[in-house]
Amino acid sequence: MKLLQTGFALAHLLAVLSARAQPLVPIPFVADPPPAIDGTLKRFETTPGWLSLEKAGNVVYGQNLWRGPNDLSARVLATWDPQNLYIAARVRDRGMQQPYQSANLWKGSHVMLLLDFPRQPEGSRSAQKLIHIGLSPGNPADPAPRAEIIQWKPKEGEIPGARIAAQVMADSYQLEAAIPWQSLGIDAPSEGTPLGIDIAVSSSDRPGEVTQDKLMSLLTTSWKLRDPNRLANAALANPGGVIDPARLPQPAVPLGGERTVAPGQSSTTLLPPPEGMATVKELILKARINSPKPAGGTHTLRLFLNGEELGVTRIRNRTKTMEMGALSLSNHSRDHWYLLYTPDFTPPDRNSTYFVADADPFEFRFDVHDLWKPGAPNELKVEHFRDKAEPLHYTVAASSTLSPKKAEPQLRAAPTGEIPTYQPLPPLAKGSLRGQLREDGAITVDLAGRKWEVQSAFSLPEGRWATLGGEGDPGWMGIEERSPTEFITKTPGYTLHRRIEVRADHIAVLDELTNTSDDDLPVMTRHFVDLPAADRSKVYLCGRSFGASEIAIEEGENPTSLVLAGEQGLGMVSEDDIMRVQADNFYDEERVGIRNQRFVLAKGKRITLEFSIYPLEAPDQYLFINRVRHNWGVNRTIPGAFATLGASRETRGLKGMSDTELERYLQFKGVMIGCILFPYHDDIATHGGRFKEYAWKAQADYVTTLKALQPGLKVLPYYHSFISNGQGDIEHYADSAILSADGKQLFYGNREAYPLFAPVAGSAFARLQEDLVEARFALGVDGIYWDEYEYSQAKYQFSPDVWDGVTGDIDLRTHRLRRRISSLTLLTLPWRKAMAESILRRGILFGNSQPLTRTFTQLDFPRFIETASMSNLVKGQLGTPLALGDHLTEINERDAYRNMVKGLDYSALYAWYATSIIPTAPTFASFMYPSTPVALGHGFLIAKERILTNTSGYFGWGDESEFEAAIFNRQGRQTDEITIPRVIREGRVYAEVRIPEGYAVALIRKTK
Repeated sequence: MKLLQTGFALAHLLAVLSARAQPLVPIPFVADPPPAIDGTLKRFETTPGWLSLEKAGNVVYGQNLWRGPNDLSARVLATWDPQNLYIAARVRDRGMQQPYQSANLWKGSHVMLLLDFPRQPEGSRSAQKLIHIGLSPGNPADPAPRAEIIQWKPKEGEIPGARIAAQVMADSYQLEAAIPWQSLGIDAPSEGTPLGIDIAVSSSDRPGEVTQDKLMSLLTTSWKLRDPNRLANAALANPGGVIDPARLPQPAVPLGGERTVAPGQSSTTLLPPPEGMATVKELILKARINSPKPAGGTHTLRLFLNGEELGVTRIRNRTKTMEMGALSLSNHSRDHWYLLYTPDFTPPDRNSTYFVADADPFEFRFDVHDLWKPGAPNELKVEHFRDKAEPLHYTVAASSTLSPKKAEPQLRAAPTGEIPTYQPLPPLAKGSLRGQLREDGAITVDLAGRKWEVQSAFSLPEGRWATLGGEGDPGWMGIEERSPTEFITKTPGYTLHRRIEVRADHIAVLDELTNTSDDDLPVMTRHFVDLPAADRSKVYLCGRSFGASEIAIEEGENPTSLVLAGEQGLGMVSEDDIMRVQADNFYDEERVGIRNQRFVLAKGKRITLEFSIYPLEAPDQYLFINRVRHNWGVNRTIPGAFATLGASRETRGLKGMSDTELERYLQFKGVMIGCILFPYHDDIATHGGRFKEYAWKAQADYVTTLKALQPGLKVLPYYHSFISNGQGDIEHYADSAILSADGKQLFYGNREAYPLFAPVAGSAFARLQEDLVEARFALGVDGIYWDEYEYSQAKYQFSPDVWDGVTGDIDLRTHRLRRRISSLTLLTLPWRKAMAESILRRGILFGNSQPLTRTFTQLDFPRFIETASMSNLVKGQLGTPLALGDHLTEINERDAYRNMVKGLDYSALYAWYATSIIPTAPTFASFMYPSTPVALGHGFLIAKERILTNTSGYFGWGDESEFEAAIFNRQGRQTDEITIPRVIREGRVYAEVRIPEGYAVALIRKTK
């Protein structure tokens, strides 16, 4: 067999006789003993595969500044073993400078590594999947330069377990590094695995200016950072630097064409033996749910090969979670794989909300080496679980080689160096914020010399706009009044009276609109700032970071737009009920802001729409979040741990428990507030009128039992104000039925057993709901758990018989009102507010979902967020930071603990959902309450009573408060293997928390 021989420069590398005959760079294997990583490079002296960067053609940036090899050049090496990728380099760099650390080390002299691993198929390569790493020799001006390694992409930060060492000489340095495969998301690669690679060296040697000025690359093609198509094709070789073509991945063989499975059905297919392939090791399936356009996804796919399930133990190319846009989703849940809704197998564009950065969203690669029957048909069963979806489409192929197994992210060890300090931040310095209205009505914001301009636009008929700020004709009929804080102008149909109020840390903008016409007027609005021309500006919409070129999100729970740029930032937030419900937050590459495309100004009405502007003195998302939280008054006490307790003692997990076992169950979960759920009758949940007919008396005994087992336990019954499935409800409450755009009755989950109605004040359906709340209090409960209290499933009511007075379907092209519609949140707001206040007067109210209006934000009761997607927790950033456990993925108490820890990434506490999880010891959640939030941050929550964290740092309340620490390990067990020292700085007490990733700590504040 002909083998590839190693060369010492790219120009001399031979081509591998493969399907595409592409030249491959060999990455030699390093046999035992592994390199010491001490900076001497002795272990690599005789290793084949060193590559030279010394020609003018290798200079891809700063060509006019390069003065030859003595100015900047290098010899570099990449090698591997099953544990690590190794990088070695000898670099000549005349006048080298490197004063930078961490993410900024790119500005100084360093070595850069770019990887595409495993190599993406040509024609469908994504820059989002590249690995981008920087290796610094340290600052030559320091007596003992400290080498450093940093990852910029796909996730910025330290690389867990990575080691680096360097020796710095006059005008040169050498370094070597070991980078664990698992830290890069790769599980033990094998010889023959293909990859893309570039190793570059960067220089910074201009006197008086420390910034990148020259860059040399292995490749002589035009430089473009993170271009996967530019990288050299490479493969993992043997110790001699030889690539065996037989070990390279072989092309997959299709096993038939595209097939379909009907919703809620399964399909069994006999797969033929692949032509020309004696052994099948990997089965490759591509699957999607048919849809006219990309539209999210669902867990629906289940697979069996020859009777054996193809589950998580066999998958090669997926980890537990998938990052889709700004969402973090479970790839596999309750035995079903997650599929996208799309029209074909073209991955959504990177600018799409549904873009998946780290995988082909349709592809599933399974190890079937022990399941495949050679030479015979193999039976594949494909199950499409969702019966209300569209058909499932799939293709199947086979391969004789296994692709590299994608590893779960490696968990970091406890830090040993500098760690940040976290404590409640002081308010903005008095008098540092200034703002005024310009002559054209735009708003000038000045925070200690950092200036922003906020512009606005209001719709006019025939697709025109009237503007405040910007160039050209503003479109108004003259200005009636103007001052630094007030601006009055008009159009033929309405007047605008704008007022601004400069408050301690933000500017409130109040736009009073008065209809002067004889018609209902659609008035769309936009408020925005131009994006600054900063290299590293970052945009957050509704709490999520986006890289899309154009996107808009309607999410009243967190109605914020935020841009961070350079050393500053600016946030905008909708304030009043109408803006929070109707407006969306948008970003279009040039602007970021808030817009309302639903507002209708009714005839004869005067309505004020309000938003606020928050300039920031630092580019910190949580600085913005915490200031809005303070001003909204949402830092309220969460009194105790919440848990669902099923509908009865016969509930899954509780069935068969003795009183002693149930008592221990409640104790280990730390339950203080328990929710008893709705029972079923004839396999139908008892909602609305059906609850009163069948269920309410049967639950009284269960309430008594629970309260007797745990004195002090507050028991709340489940309540839903929009679903009602009693006998004759559809006929009795037809005037309250929620109608779709085509005028048809809506049903929850499209199931006719669950019709939806709107509880509008004074209606018969609202009176039924009042009776149902009374029936629940008659059970002897302590309050009400209110599910989906803002709306359920449908956001809008299309019935022509009702109108909320402010919402319309507006033609975005002509600006004309197509028809009046109603926001269900606004339509039912008066009745729901009165009901909530009534419940609070009698006991406890607990809710599912965060408030969509200022009216409900001002009501003091806790609410959680459902976490089938953990990124949903951004919805609690301006409300109650509380995560409901994920019943889809949590099987045991360790699963629940992982979600408790993950929830702290969003500063969220934990509420129990699954009754089937039975703790065997006190859990981390039992140390979370009571909590009155003071400051939220990534990885922690500071409350008056305690601090909860999954990250390392110095933590304190900014005073002399002492603490007791409870530490939990990766298994969710309390441990004393780590101590939390007490540190005093300037009279303030801090806890020095140094924990490995996956650990969590509760710091309980001691009272004097």
